[in-house]
Amino acid sequence: MYLRGQMECPISQVNSHLGEMFQFDYEQTLRLILKTFGLYDIAQRESIAICMTMDRAELCDYLNHLTAGIKIIDKRAIDPRSGRPLWSGTKSILGFACQSRNFCFIFKSLIGRDTNEAYDEFSDFF
Repeated sequence: MYLRGQMECPISQVNSHLGEMFQFDYEQTLRLILKTFGLYDIAQRESIAICMTMDRAELCDYLNHLTAGIKIIDKRAIDPRSGRPLWSGTKSILGFACQSRNFCFIFKSLIGRDTNEAYDEFSDFF
């Protein structure tokens, strides 16, 4: 299973003096997500809507996570489980709002101290 995952969307540990950091291959992971939601071919011809997002939370004293990823918000996205449109008005077929956390995908995460310098580690993502 690990080898299959590494082929589809490789993840690697990235060196950081701020803590543990993991990063998916941006291009390969984005392509997989777009194919999964039926947006890949559309993206070859025209613009699609995705959001870049970042979150931070305190895990315990002096230990935080800082995570960046994308959120699927394009109204043409197809639910990979049902094959139906993900977006149908304000709710999806599954009952989730289209901009819900259920359609967010992690691209990079840092577990360590929260400092201004930690945000610099994500400059390649944005």
